[in-house]
Parts: sequence; structure tokens; C-alpha cells
Amino acid sequence: MSAILRRRSLWPLALCCAFLALTGFAYRAGASAMQAAKPASIGLINIEKVINSLEELSDQQNRVDELVAARRKVVDDMSAQVEKLQGELRLAPEGSPQRIAKGREFQELTYKLRIEADVAVAVIDAQKGEIYADLFRKISDASARFAQRNGYDMILSSDAIAETPRGGTEQQVKGFIVSRRVIFGADTIDVTDQLITMMNNEYKANANTKRP
Repeated sequence: MSAILRRRSLWPLALCCAFLALTGFAYRAGASAMQAAKPASIGLINIEKVINSLEELSDQQNRVDELVAARRKVVDDMSAQVEKLQGELRLAPEGSPQRIAKGREFQELTYKLRIEADVAVAVIDAQKGEIYADLFRKISDASARFAQRNGYDMILSSDAIAETPRGGTEQQVKGFIVSRRVIFGADTIDVTDQLITMMNNEYKANANTKRP
């Protein structure tokens, strides 16, 4: 009988230990869940403002202007030749071999002028596209480094200031709505100016090291 009583008396102790173990497990699980659910630290940037405020963009624009000037000179020179031929063509006697030859030369040069103008536009557009693609790659890299230095988990390009288009079609309005990334962003998490300052300082430092 005493042995049975002793065995029975162990049950409350066992239940108590099991309860404590479950409580400890639940606490650890709850703590892990709270840690996993920790809110992310987010920074927002106005990427259009970043691009337009970069000193590198100004320098790149100077290179584009030089390219435009060079291409424009070629087109202007060819245009002058076309105008000259056109004048000579008017003075040549009707049906004369000289007029026929000038006419062919005029047509050929006019065709080349059109091609050169199209090529110039394409080359300039491609150059601009590469500039913006390169700047975006640098902004992405700088954003990652900025986030690591300042404890941000994520840097988002904010379009919260964009306004819904008025007078647009249903498809246009729906397209605008579904393309929105940030509906609202507090000014306190806007890091646009800090990122601009960081990138411009780095650009100046790199430019100084490259100078002889």
C-alpha cells in the first residue's frame, strides 16, 4: 500500500515538471516569434531627385553635349552640301548631262543625310540610356552600403508623391494604381538627401584621386 501511495504521490510532481517544461518552451517560442516579427527598418528615397542631384550626372551631360555637337557638325556640313547642290541643280540647263549628274549626286547626298541624322539620334539616345543605367547601378550599390552603415534593412524607391492621373482611361488609371510601390512614407524615414550627399562626396573623392 505504501509503495502505491508513493507512486501516486509522484504524479503531481511529474505534472508540475511537465507544465514548467511546456511553459519554458512556450516562452522561448514566443520570444523567437517576437524576434522574427521585429519590424524592418526602412528608408525611402526619391530616385528622380537622387539622379538629378548627382554631380556625376552633370559631368556626364557635358560629355553628351560634346557628342551632340560633334554629330550636329557632321549633319550641318552635309546639309550645307545638299543646299549647295540644290543651288547648282537649279542653275544647270534642263536635260543637260550636268543637271542629270547633279540630280543623282543630290539624291544620293540627301539619302545619306537622312541616314546620318537617324544614326546621330540613335547614338545620342544610346549614350544617354547607358548613362542612366550606369547611374542606377551606382545608386543601387550606394543604397546597399548606406543601409549597412546606418542599420536599415531595406531602401525603397518612393513614389508616394505621385498623383493619380486625371482624365486618364480606365486602363491607364488601373496601371498607375497597380504600379505604385509606396502609398505613404513619413518624412522621418526619407533618406534621399543623405544618400545624395554620400554619393556626391564619394564621386568627388574618386575624381580627386584620378587627377595627376
